[in-house]
Amino acid sequence: MISWRGDVAIKCHKCSKEANSFKVGGITVAEDMHEIRIEGGHGDEFPQDLDVLAFDVCGTCLRNWVNGFAVPTNAEHDQHQQSRRQ
Repeated sequence: MISWRGDVAIKCHKCSKEANSFKVGGITVAEDMHEIRIEGGHGDEFPQDLDVLAFDVCGTCLRNWVNGFAVPTNAEHDQHQQSRRQ
């Protein structure tokens, strides 16, 4: 049985890989799984502006997804955003 959160398994939403979960300080975690949360809302009236997406992906799927981005993520992304504003 697969559960969104709990003491069973967490399943990658991209490839369906399963990982057993365990509690650490009251938080449910699973080895090599990452919970992704995307909150929309730039105020441009896009239909999904208020949607919140939450899903789990394994490390391999996360790396493949992020490596396919045209604009780098994290600190490099922040620098790119600042240079666009200048």
